[in-house]
Amino acid sequence: MAGWYFEVWNEPDNPPFFTGTMEDYLRLYEVTARAVKRVSEGYRVGGPAVAGDISWIERLIQHCTERKVPLDFISAHNYSVKSFREEPEPGNIPGIPVWDPGPSWPLGICYDPSGLEQAVRAVKAAVENSPRPELEIHFTEWGLAYDYWDPLRDSYHAASYLLSRLHTVEGMVNSISYCEVSDVFEEDGPPTGAFHGGFGLINLQGIRKPAYFAYRYLSQLGDKRLEVGGQDGTACKDSQGIQILTWNDIVRQDMENKKYYCLEHPARPAGRLQVTAAGVEPGQYLLQVYCTGCQKNDPYTMYMRMGRPNSLSKRQAELLNMFAGDSPLQVNLLDISEGDECMLLDIMENENDVFLIKLTRLDSF
Repeated sequence: MAGWYFEVWNEPDNPPFFTGTMEDYLRLYEVTARAVKRVSEGYRVGGPAVAGDISWIERLIQHCTERKVPLDFISAHNYSVKSFREEPEPGNIPGIPVWDPGPSWPLGICYDPSGLEQAVRAVKAAVENSPRPELEIHFTEWGLAYDYWDPLRDSYHAASYLLSRLHTVEGMVNSISYCEVSDVFEEDGPPTGAFHGGFGLINLQGIRKPAYFAYRYLSQLGDKRLEVGGQDGTACKDSQGIQILTWNDIVRQDMENKKYYCLEHPARPAGRLQVTAAGVEPGQYLLQVYCTGCQKNDPYTMYMRMGRPNSLSKRQAELLNMFAGDSPLQVNLLDISEGDECMLLDIMENENDVFLIKLTRLDSF
């Protein structure tokens, strides 16, 4: 508990969560921060967890500096979305799209391929140009959509979108926390179906969505980075071997999220993917290749083909779990000699495929 982080409030710049003024928040923050530090100086306290208004960050830092109020980190929220259409003329507001049973945000939203990076850069600049440039920065809420029912979060596209956006801001902030782990999330009411576009990485029955595998694959990367050329991706190594994560990030969306991702979109061919590694330490290795994409760790596509049952039978849940089993796409043994350039993967990939390649020394098992 000595290093616990305490974040004061949630999106005070967003009226549904805070009805006071900025000065009201600053008083709330000061009283809370001093109370936290009285319990333990080792606790970390910060805020303001804004939805997007950078002025709250600038004012909090100024206030804490002038009044010597404890402030250990800055927090913010962001979602990789944009409005699908321009603001309509008054009296010409488009109808709410149907995504039963949840309401829609009035104008609809769509995935923003440049999302997250702009927000991270703005927060980082606000901190660096402040009297406290050394403050940690944590994005304590992030995702691909902020709507409560959004089928993008269930779609196979989500895995490559998540990796793409995280890759653009790598090393720029201290942490980025995905919202949420599970579809059991009741901010706007209980979950309403097996795959209802919920916030989670896993659905109500614990079935793993494609987005889950983006984080699963990231968690298996080693602690030392390797040089990567060509396709979007990252490579790492540890004492056991080498891990390579690569993804194809194509966006073909031409409708708002609720209309587009509630339909089945077979992936288009993306061409040949070849992954090689040079300078690998000689020895015997186990090569394992995993993939997430259309109909690969993709229970949502099968769910749509089932007719979208609101409640899953035991047999249906077992079948969908099988489609999220993460079985290796390829398993081989390799003998690598000094100076070898190893072909690790040579495959015709599809758009929005994600591949994890693990090259593990046999003597590490």
